[in-house]
Amino acid sequence: MVCLIPLLLVGYSVTIHTAWHVSQNSDAPYVQAQTCKTGLGLHGKVSAAPWASGGVHYGMTWSPSKDIELTVQPQVGLSYFNQHHPYGHRQIGRFEVGLALMVSYQRVHLNLEYTHLSNGEGTSPTNIGLDLVGLQVGYAF
Repeated sequence: MVCLIPLLLVGYSVTIHTAWHVSQNSDAPYVQAQTCKTGLGLHGKVSAAPWASGGVHYGMTWSPSKDIELTVQPQVGLSYFNQHHPYGHRQIGRFEVGLALMVSYQRVHLNLEYTHLSNGEGTSPTNIGLDLVGLQVGYAF
């Protein structure tokens, strides 16, 4: 069952340039909304770069003390980004996979995450993708 406790995060993402993906620089602020951080949840992300993604995640939380929690969230979903490929045509992103590490103190959260957005064309010469590292702060309501 999907939890419905809202969690809002704001932050900045930085592009990781790799040899296996042709991508434009997409460093920009972005926001994220989640239904909850622990258990099965939904998330959506929107960046000023522009790119957007959304999907499902499953948060596994460990509580070392009463007020502090550590959460790991594998994420998977769909994405949209529209980039100009160096070979002269447009490529549209379709898929999202990622991993988030969250440290929480009561309702305040610090989120470090890796997000991979892809057009799903594998080893094709027109394969593109965005590899991003994001840092966000947020609040759970």
